Amino acid sequence: MPVDYSKWDKLEISDDEDIECHPNIDKASMIRWHQAALHRQRRERRDKISTLELETTLNDSVAKILKEFSTDQENVVELIKSFMGICSQIDDMDREMIKKVAIMWNSDRDPRWGPPEPDEVLNSKIRYGESIKSLTEKLKKHKEENPEFNFNTWLRKELDELVERISKRQTIIKKEIEKEREEQNKKITSENMYSGGFDKTIINKPKQNPKPEEKKTEKSQKKEKVIETIHTPSATSRPKKSDKVIIEQEDDDESYITYGPAKEFSHINDFEKSYKFIGEHPEIVDQKYQDEILSEAFHAQMDAKPAYARSCVQQSLIIQYCKSLGNDGISLFFKRMITGFEKAQQMFMEDVNNTYNHIVNRVKILKEKREAEEAEEKRQIEARLKIAEQPDGTYIWPMDENPSEEEKKKAETFATLTPDIQKALLTMDPDDINAILAKMTKEEGQELIRKCSESGLIQIVEDDEDEGDLADNELD
Repeated sequence: MPVDYSKWDKLEISDDEDIECHPNIDKASMIRWHQAALHRQRRERRDKISTLELETTLNDSVAKILKEFSTDQENVVELIKSFMGICSQIDDMDREMIKKVAIMWNSDRDPRWGPPEPDEVLNSKIRYGESIKSLTEKLKKHKEENPEFNFNTWLRKELDELVERISKRQTIIKKEIEKEREEQNKKITSENMYSGGFDKTIINKPKQNPKPEEKKTEKSQKKEKVIETIHTPSATSRPKKSDKVIIEQEDDDESYITYGPAKEFSHINDFEKSYKFIGEHPEIVDQKYQDEILSEAFHAQMDAKPAYARSCVQQSLIIQYCKSLGNDGISLFFKRMITGFEKAQQMFMEDVNNTYNHIVNRVKILKEKREAEEAEEKRQIEARLKIAEQPDGTYIWPMDENPSEEEKKKAETFATLTPDIQKALLTMDPDDINAILAKMTKEEGQELIRKCSESGLIQIVEDDEDEGDLADNELD
């Protein structure tokens, strides 16, 4: 295979002897300064590219919102309310982007570098808060000068002009990113020095029979929802596998607090106590626990625990600020909070309030969405039952006009079951299924499951530990 050596044309070879300095200046210090300058340039170039990419994403989202916003509403009052709603949404998105950029530029930055150099392209970012404020002032001015002016036409024109401005800004950002990436790739560094001349591809052959251990490991990562039957032992005895029927399994990818001290820290609501606790457990100042505590805030708000949710938000942001303020970030942050640095306290608490309010709004939206989905699901189930219900109180299995043999087999088995079991299978309600199984003996329950699984009405996932025992199977 021919080897591509062209990559090494960009390799810059230097020697300490290449650096010349005045005899009165220590050469080793000069070399370190030179290296520090190179590291600073590379770091600021990476941060600039990341900032521009974040701005590109923000601009795309804002442009989409403005394009899709309809100004054809006849009721001007409702139109203004809708417009103020998207203004608030865009302002929140802009603030979140600025917050991410500030954390990125200050995270793990050498304090000896000083503040970043001003950049013309970055500073020319569209400030949506100011643009929205300008639109509002124009609206007030037009209403005062001409109360009869056509608000709908004026607003559409203003929004289209802002979209055009965003489009021009996107073009500038694209060119600047290309320019910075070209400059970034001119020289080979430890960051971009990967296999270029000696590439090879290895294709793994698919395994025919995966080991049971792998399957078990995969299943162990899932959260099981267990519905116990009448055969479940009392609380004083240890439950057996054969005494439960697992109706469904749910993957839980959402983060909860996995570390005891981090969990304890999330309940603290005092700066001095937080400072003391972090001094005893400095390991919790980590991105992992910051995210877990913030996720806990979301779950707490979902569970109607607002006080704990707000506490989690505050403690998560404490970790974030301590991390972003550099090597001495912990003492610097708490010094400002505890000693009464009013401006710093005000900024931090404003961040806490904004983050918590965002979670509150998000939870409200999710709950409304869930309620709507549940209502729609209930409506579909009722419609399905109504279609399947027969005059004698039994039900039929719904099939297509040209059913397959498998569907015919399901319908035949379904017709042999009692109406209560038929209804439970049509709705797939775990409570109804559990109630039916609770009235049966263990053998009757196993026979029902076997009969339904063989016909395809339900699906059984075999347990790896004991594939022969139907009581240990999972009802999916």
